[in-house]
Amino acid sequence: MRSAAGASYDGEFPIDASGSFPNGRQFSGPTEMKALLLESLPAFAESIAEKMMTYALGRGMESSYDRLVIRNLAAEVAANDYRMQSLILGIVRSELFQQRRAAEDPPIRESLDR
Repeated sequence: MRSAAGASYDGEFPIDASGSFPNGRQFSGPTEMKALLLESLPAFAESIAEKMMTYALGRGMESSYDRLVIRNLAAEVAANDYRMQSLILGIVRSELFQQRRAAEDPPIRESLDR
């Protein structure tokens, strides 16, 4: 809902769409946020690639090889117009993902022995 002055509301409460990024750059709404993200799209793509790879592997990016894979993945995503599909496929096809190790399963108790 919007007031006569153009402010957005959630019921009777005004919505504050302003914010700031960790680097201190501020925005006052989604249009300004998008513009700031577009200004630093390569860094944003690398950050998203790192976060998604961390989730996919279940661990952080620990080695210089891990970071190299992330930089290469971000470059591949950029070459494909920053498409999310390109990022996901790049993660799944990566050596890091394909050679990840599953967490150790707890030992199975022999409860069926009688």
